[in-house]
Amino acid sequence: MSTLSARDYTRFIVLGGARTGSTVLAFALGSHPAIVAMGEVFNAMRTDMIDWGIDAWGQDEAELRLRQEDPVRFLRERVWRPQPPHVRAAGFKLMYVQTEWFPAVTEALAADRELRILHARRHNLLRLLVSSKIAEQTKLWMEPAERTPEPALVRRARRLARRLQGKPPPVELPPPVVDQSKRRVRLTPDECFAYFREHEAQQERLARIFGRHPMFDVYYREQLWYRDAVFERAQRFLGVEPRRLKVPLKRQNPEPLSVLIENYDEVAAALADSPYAPLLDEENYP
Repeated sequence: MSTLSARDYTRFIVLGGARTGSTVLAFALGSHPAIVAMGEVFNAMRTDMIDWGIDAWGQDEAELRLRQEDPVRFLRERVWRPQPPHVRAAGFKLMYVQTEWFPAVTEALAADRELRILHARRHNLLRLLVSSKIAEQTKLWMEPAERTPEPALVRRARRLARRLQGKPPPVELPPPVVDQSKRRVRLTPDECFAYFREHEAQQERLARIFGRHPMFDVYYREQLWYRDAVFERAQRFLGVEPRRLKVPLKRQNPEPLSVLIENYDEVAAALADSPYAPLLDEENYP
């Protein structure tokens, strides 16, 4: 198969903090046949694997060593690898904290002025904090969207086809069982304000680093309310022909903050007398 050089496709990153909609955006882009959307390839917490997000790429011990010993070379040779001719854009998901884990990579990305940045953002920092704490408690960072059950005849035909191909029957995993008590959190006002300030500081730091790059801000509420229009703009930003993208995930914790926060009245009273009072307006800041 012929391939293109790394300079013949648009390079991009999906930049964001936890619970900003970055995963939904990356998954959606990856459903486009002309886009290669990798996972968190610079997730240093995963020392046993590289989160390519692409099953066909597999795992390679040499790549793991390269990422550890020379992450910039890993970026240039393995992440920005040659792609088939139909691929017009390739990129990966980069979380705020990972820019600190791999400073040399961040510097290399900052020097690449052709790099395009899809910045996943969320107005409601209180929702960010609550969602992050719930994910830590439940160990559930994403949930698949509910699928329409296949007709029995289709399921039988699928099993028969796999058997004729010498493949084992498909494994159907049950949905995860989550302790619902862990879907509620207790916060202190000081904890909230510290989290808000840290998140804002991170955004200011990254604005200085990537301020001269082509950037498209993708807000969480716009993904909720105007998903198709936002995804179309994101595809045009990457230089690919827009098409309807698939989102295999569902929103987690859509309940009101008053349900998710055990001591909501205490938190709300503290925020009401601060510049963060608009975060309590969930109708406009989901």
